[in-house]
Amino acid sequence: MHASEKEEDEEWRAGFERHSASRYSSTFMASIGSIIYGTAWKKEETTRLVVAAFKAGFRSIDTAGQPKHYREELVGDALHALYEGGIVKRAEIWIQTKYAAVA
Repeated sequence: MHASEKEEDEEWRAGFERHSASRYSSTFMASIGSIIYGTAWKKEETTRLVVAAFKAGFRSIDTAGQPKHYREELVGDALHALYEGGIVKRAEIWIQTKYAAVA
């Protein structure tokens, strides 16, 4: 490995460690919960089901900017309703999303 490659590798590892879950406190990780509510394939029911999941106690959600299987805008509608209804605050939830290029 050349010196520049080694430096790049060390820089990447340092960045990964800064942003990895090991950095977060156990209190924060516990608040995420051990199960994340997934929003794939919910179609037009996404808003209703996300609201129901949070009312049932979920505080973590998985979505994606991939319109074939996800309706991310409806997840946003659900979160807006939850915030406005005082059910959750933004600081109390974990949102995991992904980007997929449209082919």
